Amino acid sequence: MNTVPKTFYERILYILKIKQIALVTFYQDLHLAKSTVQYWKKNNIPSGETVLILAQYLDVLPEWLIFGKTDCNSSNNAAQSIIVSKIYNQLQYLTEINDTNDDLFYKPLDNEEYATKLFFWKEGYQRIDLESLIDISEKIGISLDILLANRNPKDPNETKNYARNEQEDYLLKYNRLLSPSGRKNVYEHNYATFIKEEYIKHQKEKDNPIFSQDWDPFENPNFDENAFV
Repeated sequence: MNTVPKTFYERILYILKIKQIALVTFYQDLHLAKSTVQYWKKNNIPSGETVLILAQYLDVLPEWLIFGKTDCNSSNNAAQSIIVSKIYNQLQYLTEINDTNDDLFYKPLDNEEYATKLFFWKEGYQRIDLESLIDISEKIGISLDILLANRNPKDPNETKNYARNEQEDYLLKYNRLLSPSGRKNVYEHNYATFIKEEYIKHQKEKDNPIFSQDWDPFENPNFDENAFV
């Protein structure tokens, strides 16, 4: 009887072996850096988007990659409670609002449905589903690695600091997963956008010096709206 590998990285190796995909081919196809793989070897879980890309490449369910089973529910109520409490703590950190009845508390989720899901998860009416957990984690800036770890961060700010560091490196990680042509297009688009914005800014300051000053035109009775045309 085959047993499911215990760690995220071991499950990747397990599927690669079954599908007879060489490790070097896996690296090349997804443009993975060695540092990224070393991170996984330490039983860390990547961002939700990366998990979905890996699952699609390996033709497995993302739930299986993360949890080692197709049922992605938490193993028990205590585990689910820890995950939900981390989400609530992060929402309080982001909003500095302690009252969960306040709509502003859930604003970072940007989705009323997720507020309802969180309540159901907290009260035990529903089990956590991976797709919603991925979306919520990315909306509020807390990594799946922190959410799914069987511990609470010792430092109240650890989740935010971790999320901030991961966010700074997010574009670089995502860029590695793009094809060479995709990376080229991203670079060209970003560069073109930057040049366009700088040109427009320069022209405005050149033709209309008021743009470069801290000045409110509506305080000037002689304001000419055509100066902006």
